[in-house]
Amino acid sequence: MADNIQILDGNSVLKTVATTDDGTEHLQRVRANLVALSSGTAPVGIASGQLANQPCNTNGIPFVDTGHPNIKTYRNRYTGAVGNTAIATPTAGAKLEFIGANVTTANANVGDVDVQIGFGATANDASLYSHPGLANNTTSGISGVHKTGATNESIRLTAAVTGGFVGTFDVLCVYYELPN
Repeated sequence: MADNIQILDGNSVLKTVATTDDGTEHLQRVRANLVALSSGTAPVGIASGQLANQPCNTNGIPFVDTGHPNIKTYRNRYTGAVGNTAIATPTAGAKLEFIGANVTTANANVGDVDVQIGFGATANDASLYSHPGLANNTTSGISGVHKTGATNESIRLTAAVTGGFVGTFDVLCVYYELPN
């Protein structure tokens, strides 16, 4: 049985080292299909079933963590209830890809914060993140997910405060935009 090790070098060349049963190593170089994108450039959409090139930066380093070179981060501090507010809105005809969110409450808070984050054109469906009551000095969230909203749907925030709430909470949302 052979063992294979794959290494991506600095020149975007995938090297496969195969070790055969007799211990002989064979080095095979395979060119990776990487496409360099300048910062701020969105990849061109492709049809379903087409082969796609792997995007990389202009130094040949592949974008592999979240799969898109134009990650956007929304962060805001709130001091009270938030009613069904769009925190990220796509350009007309596009979709948003949600990656993650965190909600952090201040240490000095009095009362709890009930948070819902979801997709919607006009209403929050709470499909992305929900917590029924964050106490003071708490951080909660979700990351590493990839959920795509429908065309023209925003990422929306709804937050209720309870127990005579006094204080602040921060919302951080990470996403990117996809063409339709």
